[in-house]
Amino acid sequence: MKEVNIKEVIAGLEGYSSSPTPENTTSKNAGHRHEYIIDENGNGEAYLAVHPNNPKIKHKHIIKNYIVLEAQSSCYPSCKSQYGNAGVGPHGHVIKKEVVIENSVNFASTSEVYKSREKYKKQVNKNNLPIGEQTSNGKVLNNQLDLWYKRPRYGKYNQRLNLIKLKLNETKFKAVGESDFSMLDFAADAVNGFLEQYNVEREEHPQSILNNLQAVKAYTPEADYDLYFFAIYVKFFNDVLDGIKKTNKIKNIDDFIKLFYSWASSNSFPITETGFYESRSVNIYNTGLAFDFIQINSEDDKKRILNDVRFPVLNYVAKVNGLRIDPNYPGRLVVDIYSKPLLQRYASNYFFGDYRDMPKRILEKYFIEVDYQESSENKISSFFKNISDVYDRFVFKYPNYATHQSNENFLANKEKFQTSRIKRKNTSHKTFFNTMEVTSDGSAVAMSLSKRAMREYVRFRLLETDVKFNKGQINKIIETMFVLNTISNKLDYVEMQPYEIIRHISSQAVNYLESLVGPSSVRSELKDKTKKKHFVYLWDRTT
Repeated sequence: MKEVNIKEVIAGLEGYSSSPTPENTTSKNAGHRHEYIIDENGNGEAYLAVHPNNPKIKHKHIIKNYIVLEAQSSCYPSCKSQYGNAGVGPHGHVIKKEVVIENSVNFASTSEVYKSREKYKKQVNKNNLPIGEQTSNGKVLNNQLDLWYKRPRYGKYNQRLNLIKLKLNETKFKAVGESDFSMLDFAADAVNGFLEQYNVEREEHPQSILNNLQAVKAYTPEADYDLYFFAIYVKFFNDVLDGIKKTNKIKNIDDFIKLFYSWASSNSFPITETGFYESRSVNIYNTGLAFDFIQINSEDDKKRILNDVRFPVLNYVAKVNGLRIDPNYPGRLVVDIYSKPLLQRYASNYFFGDYRDMPKRILEKYFIEVDYQESSENKISSFFKNISDVYDRFVFKYPNYATHQSNENFLANKEKFQTSRIKRKNTSHKTFFNTMEVTSDGSAVAMSLSKRAMREYVRFRLLETDVKFNKGQINKIIETMFVLNTISNKLDYVEMQPYEIIRHISSQAVNYLESLVGPSSVRSELKDKTKKKHFVYLWDRTT
């Protein structure tokens, strides 16, 4: 069937009902296209397509929610016997949905921003971007890697659902194209293959902003947690401490922690190292698995990219090289370590064997687990060392606080106040937060983290999660963590065990906590049998 101008051919034909001027054309399938019209909800019709040699051979399609429903020639399968020309059998089409994005202004309310994001999500994320071309087998290209809604843990958790970070001292990077940016070696190979095919082997379009793509952003080192924590302290000082620095509201580290916790409760900043790595403070660029091919400064930029004439081509070339588009930031491509083309064409140059085993090996080679390879003693103690350090910094600068004592002067019928300056107490995170035991010679030795230390760490960690526990449940968690950590510090037992066993035992306290409070996206992926929080399960999780 030849492609025809529908408006010229179907005017006055039987079965045609007048409609508003069509606003677009469908994809080409079964040798023809349709002009169509839809409302704001994506409902409408694709107008009659008529055989150029016989006006009795015709068909049209109903469109529901941007989907062109299947249809066929009205005379099919007897068109040729009836009219001398073959019709078309059951088939569909695809329409390109132009994305209309509302700009969020600085003074927009929270509800307005929410509605705008929901509309964008419905248009772009749920409807597979505005791609209106079919593959050779008649399927619509789907090449999203949604880092906001569907796969927020990508690049942040391994296959055992443990939080991970990049091994910087063992990881090899390669340049992306001719830029100064780099990515993980196999990822850079995939991106360079994509750029070669897209920029060189595919024709440019004069109306496209997606010609001659280059990397404008790629791997960036993650922020240092200790420096991040100090920045949090500066914010805390400016918000709270500066106004009360000379008062008796901060007499010791107890007061300091209470104020810090209260301030943290009203803010969304992650405080613990685990919370830091979970948060958006550590992003996809820190993994070496993503790069930007164009800079986005506004919602209008997103709209131009999504509706660009070359955007479907970009998605296709990306897909065959193992790259996926992030619909929330369409100027970004992410290397998909589970993509068969990526594994077979690029990762196989660095890993031998079955490609299906390569994702696990990639994660093991380039990444390390944040919590589960470090002892709970060190993890929690390091957290309180940061608190102790900033408290000592505060005390060094403001060593005294003022108190006021009043004596009633009955003759003058007024009070007189006497001001006293009292020195603040320094502290040591080791002696302050550790359980002390008396040795045979009568000296006190710090043996292991106290229940108090466990309690404070749990309180701060819970601030960063969406999990709520009652007082009794929290006490049970603290007691269990204390027991697990105490076991790991019994030298007469530990010294008898192999190193790997010692390492697994020493991480059990924090591991237990994380099994209960980890991100909901991770908890939901745990199998039913693993939801039992017993010691064996926790042990298995670290091995």
